[in-house]
Amino acid sequence: MKPYLGEPQWLILILICMLAAWRWPFLKLHSPLRAAILLLGILSLGELRFGSKSDDMDLWVLIDRSDSVKATVQESFKEWKAILSDQQKVGDRLHFVDYAADVRFLEQETEPFNNNSTETRTGLAIQTVLSRVDERRFNRLLLLTDGYTTEQMVGVLQNLKQQRIALDYRLIETDTWMDYQVGAFRLPARVQPGQAFMLEAKVMGMPNGERKFQVRLGEQIVYEGQTTVEEGVGRIRLTDRLANTGAYKYTIELDSEGDALSENNRAEQWVEVGGEYSVLLLTSYENDPLAKILKAKGFNVRVVTRPEILDVSALSGVKVVVINNVAVNRVSSEFMEGLNFFVKSQGGGLMMGGGKYSFGSGGYFSSKIDGLIPVSMELRKEHRQLAVAMSLVLDRSGSMSASVASGSEQTTKMGLANEGAARTIGLLGDLDSISVLAVDQKPHEIIRQMPLLGQKEKLIQTVRKINPGGGGIYVYNGIKAGWEQLKKAEVGQRHMILFADAQDAEQRAEYKSLLTEMKMEGAKISVIGLGKETDRDAEFLKDIAKRSGGRIFFNENPVDLPALFAQETVTVARSAFIDQEVPWLATPGWSQIASSNLDGPEQVNGYNLSYLKSDATAAVVSGDSYRAPLIAFWQRGAGKVAAVTFPLGGEYSEEVRQWSGYADFIRTTIRWLKGADIPSGLFVDTQLFGNELEINFYHSNNWTETLAENTPQILISLGSTKTVEKLLWEKMKPGHYQARKKISAGERLRGVVQMNEIQIPFGPITNGENAEWARNKSRLQELEEISRLSGGQMRLDLSDAWKREGRMVDKDLTIFLLSVVLILLLLEAWITRMDLDLVALAKTQIKRFKA
Repeated sequence: MKPYLGEPQWLILILICMLAAWRWPFLKLHSPLRAAILLLGILSLGELRFGSKSDDMDLWVLIDRSDSVKATVQESFKEWKAILSDQQKVGDRLHFVDYAADVRFLEQETEPFNNNSTETRTGLAIQTVLSRVDERRFNRLLLLTDGYTTEQMVGVLQNLKQQRIALDYRLIETDTWMDYQVGAFRLPARVQPGQAFMLEAKVMGMPNGERKFQVRLGEQIVYEGQTTVEEGVGRIRLTDRLANTGAYKYTIELDSEGDALSENNRAEQWVEVGGEYSVLLLTSYENDPLAKILKAKGFNVRVVTRPEILDVSALSGVKVVVINNVAVNRVSSEFMEGLNFFVKSQGGGLMMGGGKYSFGSGGYFSSKIDGLIPVSMELRKEHRQLAVAMSLVLDRSGSMSASVASGSEQTTKMGLANEGAARTIGLLGDLDSISVLAVDQKPHEIIRQMPLLGQKEKLIQTVRKINPGGGGIYVYNGIKAGWEQLKKAEVGQRHMILFADAQDAEQRAEYKSLLTEMKMEGAKISVIGLGKETDRDAEFLKDIAKRSGGRIFFNENPVDLPALFAQETVTVARSAFIDQEVPWLATPGWSQIASSNLDGPEQVNGYNLSYLKSDATAAVVSGDSYRAPLIAFWQRGAGKVAAVTFPLGGEYSEEVRQWSGYADFIRTTIRWLKGADIPSGLFVDTQLFGNELEINFYHSNNWTETLAENTPQILISLGSTKTVEKLLWEKMKPGHYQARKKISAGERLRGVVQMNEIQIPFGPITNGENAEWARNKSRLQELEEISRLSGGQMRLDLSDAWKREGRMVDKDLTIFLLSVVLILLLLEAWITRMDLDLVALAKTQIKRFKA
């Protein structure tokens, strides 16, 4: 039992009284009696309590939402809540806390748990709750979990004891009989081309016997077989070799027939094949002239004509990426996102070539790499086509009410579609017109077709208030209503953007004749499908775009919707490609790339109209009235980016391809983008130990002096997040630095070691060992021991969770102190009236006692 103050701020009066006693001695505040009165009075104001807790109780219910139990928890949560609520007394408080890899305090039971569920961090959850408890009340913790935490609960028992809080628990039972799992999957992080390496996997489970498995490289099955499980463990060892540089994903999967938990039957891992840095060429041309030129100049080139299949692993072993006239909707979202870290942190080079499917025409305005490109693609009044009549047909079906995390905020799919509509209105010009319809079983007119002049802000606020409805989206009704609006517009160019859920688009009858009518009138439909190309209604949406002559986009992440609306608006509403010959005007800017002059052709056959960004340099501009950049470049972080706005192949490239300096221009630009090679004497090695990545950086003696002045920096990017994290080195010995980073199961990491102008990239690296499914018995024993020693126990009956075992009631000393103060005040008044000197009296009595 310990004394404490409920209102400790009153202690400041002690200092004030001491100052008053020094400043005004005549008050006699230094006398023992008056000092005691003041001190006891201040303690009563501060609500002095002794070893106490309130009669009321706070019950903190920590709910395990990790992968291994989340299905059971979802089914049982309402029942648990009802039991606990029924036993709650007046004055008691019930708190629900969800946790897995991180912790969330639950405000409403309807809130879905969308956090990372690949780990069970019970220790973190308990410590987080302990930091929030009100120590003036009686607190108790109830843990609902399967008991298999993925971390050691260091310091938990000590803090529970210190705060005198008991930890109760109830184990969530899952059917683990006949359960097999991939306990670990290991590959070397990096090998050389053609080098043989070993794939090792551990299979755990019961009962003993044979278990089938298959191994895939990407989506291709490379091995099928079976392993023998004896005494709960089976082992798989295979060898493979890879000829080409890059990063490759291996997946191992166990046969799930009769398995109690199929979720733990799969694991994946990456291996990086090193070698000479290459050029990754994304192109829409079957025989791209760039590939022939670069190969002839000694570059190792990988040509990709289907960029939709790429992910960030394609950037491994690559030094320069070239996007040559490829529309943004043909490039995977993950790959586009990965380019930012590739350029800015890993020091990669990026070049975009011109054409009708590039820059603004290709939908790159407001895309995930818009910030990397040295030219801007925004709308400008002086460079527009005829005014545009736009109709937005938005899905407001029941699925649009689903909650979505957008940055640090929570919104809905409908809210993001509304923001996309707002972006469209903001990007259109004053002479353009707009209509907006929200559609479920029938169209709802939000905005009738009207000019935007003077109406933008009002209309933007209107579309941001659209609410979801119910059922699915009746597509025909929506298109028909949108077309009726467009026909009212007195402009030459009519366009519709249809937004629909690719899993919930209905009403296919009669739409074909309607699209034929629209196409004959020159109207097109762009379709934004929320979902995947393989979804149930995707083919229906594809057919709408194809028959109308428009484009289609599929995207699984609703957060990207505003950018998709913006990209399509810019593509439709502006003359982004100038399809006429313009003179070539060189500038001194080329001298920053090469020492020789850039004597180009007299003219180019066409180019993408854009504008030079601040801090970028133009090497060539157009000789027309726009003076727009034809070749522009700049430095972005550690990397370099170039924009060549005229076509480098195919249509409108005749003049350029006949230019005698064409091949040298391409070679010089790529070499500048590629940057310096990694010098000898520097080496980065990575190894995974469980869920912890160990990164080792080695250097030879001739680098010691340089590194003494500039310690190398290590940056990492996890998954598809935009966040770049800096790790700290630990110097192990001369010539050896080491850093560590925890990686969750299935999480992918890319990184780079930076030193002055040198970048050494590594990854991607994936944790193929899932601790969430390991079911280590020692974790159960650890939980039982912590609970027992804290004064808690296993609660088979949840109604017992409110029992006050070990509860100590606070003793409020305020009344007692005030009583003592009153007595002392009376005593002090009597002494003053009698004019007694207690100090002198005490001294006299002491002398008499000694005598």
